[in-house]
Amino acid sequence: LAACLARDPSLRIGVVEKFPPPQDSGDFHPSYDARNTALANGTCHIFEQLGVWREMREHAVPIETIEITNKGRFGRAVIRAQEERVRALGYVIENRWIGKVLYRHLQQCANVDFRAPAEVVALRYEADTVLATLDNQQQVRTPLVIIADGAQSHTRQMLGIGATVTDYEQVAIVTAVTPDKPHHNIALERFTDTGPLAILPQTDNRLGLTWCVDKPTADELMAADDATFLRALENAAGEGIGQLEKVGKRFSYPLSLTLAEEQIRPNVVVLGNAAHGLHPVAGQGFNLGLRDAWELGEVIKRVPRAEIGNAAMLARYREGRSPDT
Repeated sequence: LAACLARDPSLRIGVVEKFPPPQDSGDFHPSYDARNTALANGTCHIFEQLGVWREMREHAVPIETIEITNKGRFGRAVIRAQEERVRALGYVIENRWIGKVLYRHLQQCANVDFRAPAEVVALRYEADTVLATLDNQQQVRTPLVIIADGAQSHTRQMLGIGATVTDYEQVAIVTAVTPDKPHHNIALERFTDTGPLAILPQTDNRLGLTWCVDKPTADELMAADDATFLRALENAAGEGIGQLEKVGKRFSYPLSLTLAEEQIRPNVVVLGNAAHGLHPVAGQGFNLGLRDAWELGEVIKRVPRAEIGNAAMLARYREGRSPDT
């Protein structure tokens, strides 16, 4: 979001980030753990226009084929980049690299004030602006507060903006596994009785795994030893995955649909997962959030500076995003 906005040199952007920035020594932002993200082609084009894709691409693996199956049923759907006449159907990248590359980019943006670690502790309206108070007692006045701090957004709650939360009654198990044969840049989407299973090609011939299961099954799989876990995964994934030789550390995340009750109000925009946190099936969440950020940047670019945060500008943003969301 900050990178999208920073393209307009007339803007001053303040980023308030709870965690310290990633260090080049190999210490990464706490939220860039074992998770990886499938970047849609449109997302890669946005990163290209921001000037960060070349560096990200060094750590990303193209998806050349997607194979979709339903466990216990015959038939399959296969999508190939070559047939679709695109360079790739998407790219898979570990979240830590997205964070690292974007942070380095922001350090070169003269109009971005990156405050980390820092937190907003209070927000209040003053005339046509919002006054934000940080945890170090500094205050920042702005015509537009953009809330982008995730599905359990503390800042959204601070403004009294509620959210409807629907439990999917599933847990996502996330890890990386190593197969006994080359993955050939194939992604597998497998539907099972307990939820969808996504297997994505990664660097070093690893496969990134997002396995959505019911809660009792998740407890069993998280407690299982590596060999038992790998055999269960082979059984769920079918013959397309081959034999698996190694598994990394497993993480689990309960899944719910979170929809903010307001995505705009005077001088405020709620976007990304704070506006709409959704199931990881088909990997839409991050891509949807980035399109929010890009569209907001484009809307702001087209309005006079005095109109930033006013009702007409915010309505234009909401109308532009409604069909996609």
